[in-house]
Amino acid sequence: MTSSLISLVTAEEHTRELPMPSIVFGLISVGAFLVLLAFLWSFRNTAADHRPEASREHGQGEKH
Repeated sequence: MTSSLISLVTAEEHTRELPMPSIVFGLISVGAFLVLLAFLWSFRNTAADHRPEASREHGQGEKH
């Protein structure tokens, strides 16, 4: 029992190395968020383009 406990304590920890440096993972995630932001930005002000025709004719929804 004691010998197995000692071998467990003295054993080296098996670690798995990352395939890239850790900063690259952050840069990839920032790049992905920027791409998603550009996609979202392309749809800005589209709600104003899809108003019903009746509200456009009577001037409803316009700010004065």
